[in-house]
Amino acid sequence: MAFTNEQIANFFQRHSRHLCYLLYYFVYMSFIYIKNKLDKFLNYCVQFSDNIKQNEIIYFDFETTGLNPYHCKIIEYAFLVDDDNNNETYISSLINPEDKFDKKITEITGIHPDELKYKPTIDQDKNLIYNFINKDHRKVLFKHIPIRYLIAHNCDGFDKIFLMKEFENKDKFPLTAHWKFIDTLPLARKLLPYLNSHSMKSLCDYFKIKSGTHRALSDTVALRDVFYELVNIMAKSTNHSKEYYLDNPQNVIDYYSY
Repeated sequence: MAFTNEQIANFFQRHSRHLCYLLYYFVYMSFIYIKNKLDKFLNYCVQFSDNIKQNEIIYFDFETTGLNPYHCKIIEYAFLVDDDNNNETYISSLINPEDKFDKKITEITGIHPDELKYKPTIDQDKNLIYNFINKDHRKVLFKHIPIRYLIAHNCDGFDKIFLMKEFENKDKFPLTAHWKFIDTLPLARKLLPYLNSHSMKSLCDYFKIKSGTHRALSDTVALRDVFYELVNIMAKSTNHSKEYYLDNPQNVIDYYSY
């Protein structure tokens, strides 16, 4: 059935508003689709500033509502990195776990639930943490993505699990594929097998280092100092320099893993 020009003109006149809405919707959805594809592409097209160390070491610690990393919540975090001039750069914050926790946690950490009521949630600080670990990256054409070595005590059994739970979305946080973890607990056990305890407090006492206070930042500073002492022992026992391990942290993992 053929339509006359007049019928076609009348149709468009009667339905022009709906057709405009339909066209707008099509253009909008096309824009969203292209934007999502472009964002995903740019997430993988990352170039780091040339002044960033290629194998950066980052020390971190969490205070939590309990000892079960699969069910408990973060109430404080700290991430610390030393630059080549021995300057400390760190981020640290109390976190609202949006959950109750036992009085014993307050006795250990000194953190009271009332302090956390108006603090950010971990979801609100995710991007801050992610960008600190992958600092100064620019979304430009791919060149090289340095590995980040994250160090914690009992890392594999505790802190790493808490951290990676928050960054499970690999599309949103693709650079987590370039994170590696160093656990000072098995490292200390291998280097100091004669100690009765390899807790962070015992190691601080052994090395005569100021112990942390069960607060994330002070524990992270103590962790850094203990790691340096362990690296010194490791370097002497293997006839390597301290820099051999600090500049190539994979060698530390290789040492205590085999």
